[in-house]
Amino acid sequence: MWKHFPNYCSLFISFIQNYNYEIYITDYLALWFVHFAENDFVNLLKASNTTLEIDDMTLKSKGIEMLSNPDKLKRANVKIDSTTMQVSMSMLFGYSLKLNLTLTEGSKEMFFQIVTQPLLKLVQDLKSSESELRHLLKKKDLEIEEYKSEGAQVARHFKTSKFNEEQHMNQFKAYSECFGLSDIPLTILERSIDLPENIIVKKELVSMKTEPSLSLIKTEQVPTMAEPGNPPVFENRTVQATVSVKREHVKVEPKLESNDPRKRSRARLNL
Repeated sequence: MWKHFPNYCSLFISFIQNYNYEIYITDYLALWFVHFAENDFVNLLKASNTTLEIDDMTLKSKGIEMLSNPDKLKRANVKIDSTTMQVSMSMLFGYSLKLNLTLTEGSKEMFFQIVTQPLLKLVQDLKSSESELRHLLKKKDLEIEEYKSEGAQVARHFKTSKFNEEQHMNQFKAYSECFGLSDIPLTILERSIDLPENIIVKKELVSMKTEPSLSLIKTEQVPTMAEPGNPPVFENRTVQATVSVKREHVKVEPKLESNDPRKRSRARLNL
């Protein structure tokens, strides 16, 4: 569900909790996103609130409440720089809890899957509902005419004019101007797109990668043949070696300065 992001009339936020924690923000021109595993979401909350001492379960539930109820946020700031969006928000729980996010702009395929396709399904659903209601109205008018033809009387305060379908369609014609008389094709409504895996996984969560083998060239001294009784003679030769290099991404957790009591405060929670 898209919810209005406070202080920014053109931004909407959606928080989805499935296997991961998925956060999306859109202005319906572009889409920004970030995904977290549960542990990384908790670690981010800790990094955003270094002066609070809260257990992980409470911290996670409060973070979820912040993202699920953006209308209750105390503060929300957004800064867009090229393809990234920096978001800072806070909510009061008897104390101020902060959450700092860095979102990445999604591809056009992701925009279609997260924004465009659900909106098209909504349009088609409303169109189907409107068609059914028009059919029921015409059917009710026929029933009323039959009752009248049999001598039945309709109470004055319930009397309404007959449904004018042509007038109705001329008044609400945005759908017909866009799609004509046909429904939105199922090939669009049911289209499935496989997003690249590197789009779905947050950068900080990338584990060890094995890079391609690298060719290293070095120079070493190699002894040559010498005359008997004479010391060996060394000459420089170029040797090429192939090595496999592994690169490991190390995530550094922020340190809490617990030695200075002025920089630590304990959150008092009503459990």
